[in-house]
Amino acid sequence: MKMTIVKCILVAFSFIYSSAWIGYAEHPTDSTKTRTTSQNQLNYLQQLAQYRKPLPVNNNEETLYTINTLPQIKKYRTFPQLDQVLEEQGSFGKSFDLLAPEFNEAYLENYVDNKPRADSLIAKAIRAVKAVKKLGNFVDVITGNSPLQLPIGLSKKTDSTSGNQVELVITQVQFHPQYAEFKAWAKLTIPQKEKVLRLIDDADDATKALLKQDLDESAELLTELTQRPELVNAWRKLFKEGDVVSGALRKDINTLEWVSKNADDIAYDVADNLLRNLNGKTVEKTFKDAQGRLVVMAESFNFTRTVATLEKTAIGEVKSFKYTNAYNKAGQPGKPPVSANGLTPDFSGNPEWLYPITGNQKNIVKIKLSGKRKGTDGDFHRANQEAGFPTTKAPEGYTWHHMDDFDPVTG
Repeated sequence: MKMTIVKCILVAFSFIYSSAWIGYAEHPTDSTKTRTTSQNQLNYLQQLAQYRKPLPVNNNEETLYTINTLPQIKKYRTFPQLDQVLEEQGSFGKSFDLLAPEFNEAYLENYVDNKPRADSLIAKAIRAVKAVKKLGNFVDVITGNSPLQLPIGLSKKTDSTSGNQVELVITQVQFHPQYAEFKAWAKLTIPQKEKVLRLIDDADDATKALLKQDLDESAELLTELTQRPELVNAWRKLFKEGDVVSGALRKDINTLEWVSKNADDIAYDVADNLLRNLNGKTVEKTFKDAQGRLVVMAESFNFTRTVATLEKTAIGEVKSFKYTNAYNKAGQPGKPPVSANGLTPDFSGNPEWLYPITGNQKNIVKIKLSGKRKGTDGDFHRANQEAGFPTTKAPEGYTWHHMDDFDPVTG
């Protein structure tokens, strides 16, 4: 524990849509290449047209057809007739939430010819996106004022209405006197609510209805769960009917990621303890700190705030801890900023607050906690030894200040 912008010309552009290829444009002609309809697909559509035979009926306003390959008679209605049904019944009496999509990968494999060039570009795009994610090399804006390391990604942009999400990855840049050329790949994620709902089909109706409401209210959540189904279990684990903190954390991607990665199998009572520790307070911020803990900061207008964590103990158990007097004076005149972990003041950035050291002395040290402050076996004496001070007390007029970076595994 411590004690103390370029002009751009598009060269290549590729979209990933689920795993299906849409099209691409390539320099220097920037021509758009798209897949043509295959002969198999044309044959399929022609067979459908042949199978439909009119069946004479007395009602002149409605035409019925039979499908030769099916034993039952299917009814086909015009749009005005469907409008009439909606006006009379209010709906078609059928839920589409859990229906599987018709144009899936199996359909594409059967009726869309493969194009080696397109498949090669898709593979390059996938590798580029994975490489940037592995490096964590994302920025919000490219200004041209600072050096960039390639490949680089522009952070996810989510449309608040549709939930469509775009990630842009730049892999090559060539500079010219008046402009720059770059090669970029884009990944487009289109949320699929029915895909997510199928993953909670075993939940009771009341829970399912409220979780579905989450998806209706948060386009970002729907997009993330569509793209990363491994987060669904964490989403469900944090569910507690009527709890405002639960409602906030279920839609918080930082929280879902932490629980999914570190505590996907935690008991429901641990999640309940986290909610109880925050006690209905408004969640202001969540993040993973340097020690790997999930930190949830409650909104506060006082000098202190409530902070709750999810963290692993030295024996690997996941527990929630509550800090009721976390520091909240940052930004006020003469007050130090808050620490990176959000619990204590951080004096390290201003020499005026630190002891003026000489020679081999230190004014910031790291020690193993003893469990007490004073005495020859206490934290202050250990800090003095690390800092090069001969006594058991800090120099006159100064005191040691514990930081909030305790590691339960190493002490």
